[in-house]
Amino acid sequence: MYEHAPHIKILLLLNNICATSPERAISIEYISNYIKEDRESVLRHIDLLLKYGYVSKIIKNNSTFLFLTQTGLLAALSIYS
Repeated sequence: MYEHAPHIKILLLLNNICATSPERAISIEYISNYIKEDRESVLRHIDLLLKYGYVSKIIKNNSTFLFLTQTGLLAALSIYS
């Protein structure tokens, strides 16, 4: 069975739980647990997604949270087509 690259898993996770606005953003820790990778690895994948403009990050209560941008939403949806 085919397994997606970690940065694609992050895109799909954000899409599947509708993390498409700052109010619905999810934490780095949640993402790390979901894709079963350590925080430092997740941060490297997130840097790539930020570089392409697929995600935005915000800081709440001294924690980093992510959500999909419109470009990221299109990228995530294109995986299914």
